[in-house]
Amino acid sequence: MSISKEQWAAILEELKGFMPSVKFTLGDDEISIKKVLVKENKTALAVYINGEIKGGWMMEDQATETVKKCWRTRTQALYSSNNIKKIEKLYGKRGAKKLYPELRDKAVYYDPFFNTANSIVSKYKRIEGLSLITIGHTADA
Repeated sequence: MSISKEQWAAILEELKGFMPSVKFTLGDDEISIKKVLVKENKTALAVYINGEIKGGWMMEDQATETVKKCWRTRTQALYSSNNIKKIEKLYGKRGAKKLYPELRDKAVYYDPFFNTANSIVSKYKRIEGLSLITIGHTADA
């Protein structure tokens, strides 16, 4: 069953709150979103899959399909732009390409933390097969 506009609005308001709690299902997995402290005086919305956040899931080769759909996809250059310039100046563009074939490549990883409620809702609206379980805290939480 798809999630209605009214439910998305309620999810957005819940996630903007002080201690939000939203649960979804995607296939056999349960996805729960809670606000957590990531740094001193900084919070983020954390996405738990079956009650867990595993560090190994952040790497592209170990990420499950649910992780790829529900967490933020992030990229980072293998070499900084300053290092690329230095290497290309030293060896020339062709030489740098031969010696460093991965010079301009980027590493892909997945991040379970979202900074804003709007960013998480806009991503989750595009996920097919996502079903809402609860909005807000329940007695067992």
